[in-house]
Amino acid sequence: MDGWVSPKTGVKFHLQDGLLELFYPDGSRFETYLEVLERAAQEKARAIQASARAEQEAARANQAEARNVALEAEWMALRQRIGIK
Repeated sequence: MDGWVSPKTGVKFHLQDGLLELFYPDGSRFETYLEVLERAAQEKARAIQASARAEQEAARANQAEARNVALEAEWMALRQRIGIK
């Protein structure tokens, strides 16, 4: 099977050190099951980090909005005290 190329798919089969490797027609190697699992775990970790950053940014935006509302209220009160419309 070593070096055999599927005539229908163009996938190449290569036996190295007792392990079977598969290659796409363009020569790039298929990922192993463990490589796929590792990549999925890394992508999940990145997604969790991105979600945490988004939550932090939303909290900062909410705090900024609350400060703006408070400042607007102070400004309106000050304008009324000094008689500016």
